[in-house]
Amino acid sequence: MKQFDEILTDAGFIQTEYGWIPNGNYNNCLLEVLRGMYENIANGLPFESDIEFDKKRILSTKIADLDVSARLINGLKMVGMKTIHDAISLQRKELLKIINLGEQSIKELDHIVDKYNLRYGDLTLSDWLKKKNLKKQ
Repeated sequence: MKQFDEILTDAGFIQTEYGWIPNGNYNNCLLEVLRGMYENIANGLPFESDIEFDKKRILSTKIADLDVSARLINGLKMVGMKTIHDAISLQRKELLKIINLGEQSIKELDHIVDKYNLRYGDLTLSDWLKKKNLKKQ
């Protein structure tokens, strides 16, 4: 995976104190930048200048908007969990205490945690339910 500045350099751009400028034919340089961007995207890699994920955006993503099972969505919804942040606030083992969520559902969450380089929190299910003013199932 190439960083954005590597793509620009490989495409024939030069970094100056005023920014990046083409070294040669401008159209050819732009075409090479697009080719480098396409390679990253085609390989399923994120494309941002520093390949830094916007953690707030990721954590605020609704579980229902993800490509996950209805069982996972409904199980989390039953305890008031709507976002990735909500779901990973708990310890992994605590998620198994939610009715209708088994190891397979938790593996779906594991995939999300790994994909976005996140980690599970340290709340227990009881703590979460108290925080949300919900009764234990």
